[in-house]
Amino acid sequence: MIKGLIQDMRNVMHPYTAASLKEEKRQKLEDYLHAASVFHVTHMLAFSMTEHKTALKICKLPSGPTITFKVLQFTLSR
Repeated sequence: MIKGLIQDMRNVMHPYTAASLKEEKRQKLEDYLHAASVFHVTHMLAFSMTEHKTALKICKLPSGPTITFKVLQFTLSR
């Protein structure tokens, strides 16, 4: 379900997004931060999901600030 939310957010931010980026469970946030410095990325949006909550983090790179939102509910575009 969060994959649909991520895809919708990519469509909203198009063309300023990594549309074909494939996430893997073994990748950590630090891996994305390292790649962001190589490609001169200035902002990053990251969704995370646990059993109890879904959150959106908006980061200003390379040194902050970072703000975190708790996602209470959402509707997919389809």
